[in-house]
Amino acid sequence: MPQLAGFAAAVRATVEQMPESLHRTRDSAGFFALVEQVWHLADLEEEGFAVRIRRILSESNPSLADFRGDVIAKERRYIEQPLAPALRRFEETRAANVATLSAASEAELQRAGTQEGVGEVTLARVAEMMAAHDASHAAELRDLLAHHGIDAPAELLAFV
Repeated sequence: MPQLAGFAAAVRATVEQMPESLHRTRDSAGFFALVEQVWHLADLEEEGFAVRIRRILSESNPSLADFRGDVIAKERRYIEQPLAPALRRFEETRAANVATLSAASEAELQRAGTQEGVGEVTLARVAEMMAAHDASHAAELRDLLAHHGIDAPAELLAFV
């Protein structure tokens, strides 16, 4: 779980590396701007991963909804939102999720649910999916920084 725990610090380092004047600027490919990235991470962490973790631990084979990040980003108008509340919420929710996963027994890590569009997922698989999602967004954040001529912080590069 140390890798999962470290991603919030990598996102914070990225926010600190990028001038505020660029927080709402997308790259030439139209990928999420920094503020959109952070809101997406916060919402997915709380409404996706935290819900999946809680339900897998407390229910017998729950049906788990997909998280449609692109749709939610437009509906919630991430690009117009302040960045700081999303960063705090991502950090806090990630810390709580890591604590829950770290405390899980081997038997609990093998508990499962069925996720829409994915199929059966164990609690251990949810943690793997979180790590893969982190790597994907780390690459996007690195590319966004590069687009603006900014070096990515070492904390972020550890996830790419």
